[in-house]
Amino acid sequence: MGLMCNLLRQARQRPEDIVLADSAGQSMTYAQLATAASSGAARLHDAGIAPGDRVLVGLPNGFDFVQAYYSVIASGAIAVPVNPRFRASEIGRIARDSGAVAAIAEPGAGAHVEGIALTCADLADDATCEAVVAGRPESGATVILYTSGTTGRPRGAMLSGEGLACNAQAMGEISSARPQDVHLCTLPLYHSFGATVSMNMPIATGGKIVFARQFIPAGVARLIRSVRGTVWAGVPAMFAAMAECESIDRDDLCSLRMCISGGAALSDRVFHVFKQRFGIEIAEGYGLTEASPVVTATRAGDRVVAGTVGPPIPGVSVRIVDESGEEAMRGQAGEVHASGPGVMLGYYDCPEQTRQVLRDGWVRTGDIGLIDAHGYLRILDRRSDVINTAGFKVYPAEVEETIRQHPAVSEVLVVGQPHPIRGEVVVAHAQLNPGCNASEREIVLFCRRRLADYKAPAVVVFHEALPADEMGKPLRKLVRLAQEPVHAVEEPGRQGAAGPSDPGAKEMKALNRDDALAAVRANVSNINLVKHMVAAEVCMRALAGRFGEDEHKWGLAGLLHDIDYDSAGSDPARHSLVGAEMLEKMDVHPDVIYAVRVHNDCHGLPRISAMDKALYAVDPLTGLIVAAALIHPAKKLAAIDVGFVVNRYHEKGFARGAKREQIALCSELDMELSDFVEVCLEAMQQHAAELGL
Repeated sequence: MGLMCNLLRQARQRPEDIVLADSAGQSMTYAQLATAASSGAARLHDAGIAPGDRVLVGLPNGFDFVQAYYSVIASGAIAVPVNPRFRASEIGRIARDSGAVAAIAEPGAGAHVEGIALTCADLADDATCEAVVAGRPESGATVILYTSGTTGRPRGAMLSGEGLACNAQAMGEISSARPQDVHLCTLPLYHSFGATVSMNMPIATGGKIVFARQFIPAGVARLIRSVRGTVWAGVPAMFAAMAECESIDRDDLCSLRMCISGGAALSDRVFHVFKQRFGIEIAEGYGLTEASPVVTATRAGDRVVAGTVGPPIPGVSVRIVDESGEEAMRGQAGEVHASGPGVMLGYYDCPEQTRQVLRDGWVRTGDIGLIDAHGYLRILDRRSDVINTAGFKVYPAEVEETIRQHPAVSEVLVVGQPHPIRGEVVVAHAQLNPGCNASEREIVLFCRRRLADYKAPAVVVFHEALPADEMGKPLRKLVRLAQEPVHAVEEPGRQGAAGPSDPGAKEMKALNRDDALAAVRANVSNINLVKHMVAAEVCMRALAGRFGEDEHKWGLAGLLHDIDYDSAGSDPARHSLVGAEMLEKMDVHPDVIYAVRVHNDCHGLPRISAMDKALYAVDPLTGLIVAAALIHPAKKLAAIDVGFVVNRYHEKGFARGAKREQIALCSELDMELSDFVEVCLEAMQQHAAELGL
């Protein structure tokens, strides 16, 4: 088994079928490609290239690349694909490191190798040598791909032809590939992902490869429509660009039966926007060069779960290993390890780095992930990218996915930055959509409403364009190197830092309770409404104590939640928006501001934390109790029992139409309705007793 064996098998079975085509109408059959590869192998041998020699392949996508790649493999030499756009120094570094004796490049390009310089024209010949190459084994190193994925600096991962062929055939099975398929090639073939899914897989399954000259969304859409493309593999940036291109119609992509994303994390937003526009669910895969490269992928026809990268492909095993080196339980995070026929033989001439990554047939990916209840892998982040802020671990991918939900943000990278007190702080580097604006404070508050405090960025840096590689993947390394040092960053609305010894502590700029009450009295003229707000303060303090939260902070949430009731004219559409603006000027904690904004449930924002939900339930409850005990003198607070309030709450709504489903929040708070009412009522009765009511 091997790559050349796959090509020769297809040439025998379907010699006249087209294997390569382009937008200009040129094409090549399987028989022609097999002949060209065999002929090229003979020409390489004539040039003095022996089995095991390393040969650089520095060509752009197209017929020439495929012919050169398979010619080198057929000759028994080792192909070393390189980006043809690399500078001379970069190509020279790879050539020296790999010990390349020859290079195949475009005429005049110059691969800068001290050895044999060839072009595809030098490989052409009418003769064939199929008999010579048909049985050549590919169990040893067949391709060397340079990667810095698990080692920091580029190393040459030695991959066997058998492993690459197994990976290609497994992906063919996963994608239900068949000879009738038309595979659109927009990925660079010198990259492991592109070589497998856009070249080796189609050849292994007898399909047709159609090359796009360059990735221009509208042009690619027209090409898909004209050739009736059925399978397209790309990177998230490509799918995002297609979804945002207004000139593309849904019908342009209607022939596609499968889209495969890899090379970088696919955001939920891109997944859903692409699906909404074109009716296609993008199947995300995961892999690394050291594994040939695909490790997991969602099978065609199976349920696509956004945020996951599918189960292991056939022949590949995945395990999650915790910090103690033991295999983690399902659902528990740890380092992802993979094994299978595609695992590399090692790094070329780097035995120490190989020992660090390969152990007992398992490759340590350096990625943190977990396996969910369905057996799907979910990648959380690179182990080296995890941020440790005051003892808490923050996965940049989680924060990035949250920030991408902001309508003004196009792309974002989150990195850790050294801090003298916290060790590291979270810094977000954001690129905005054209014509959109957003402030640092807006992004920070946006995150705080959706994430724990310590995960929200302390600093947001805006870029016209984030640095990215040739596949559109943002380069975290360059962003990290370009950062200015942080000496004493403080998050908006906070002072100090919570540590692991007290994870519930959330410090804030202190707002004196007396000042807060004075602000309430200055803005709220109805004394009964003030009593309702004080009652809510008391209840929120009690519930905060129950959940281990900051009682002062959440007491303020209760006290201030209706501060704008009069000025907003009790209009649900405006109620609490005015108050939120008032609270921002008072330097109230952002969590409090957010809870106040959502307590009316009229802003389209979700209730995130237990205390957001608590305030939503406390508001009508305290209104009901205050109405019963304080507004009507005949009722005494001490005489009201839990049963009365529960029944009253169920029978009759109060104020903004409190309904039974509101108190269903109690189940989310892990409390029974009666327990919830009892905590609040007891706190109010105690407070009333202290005041002599």
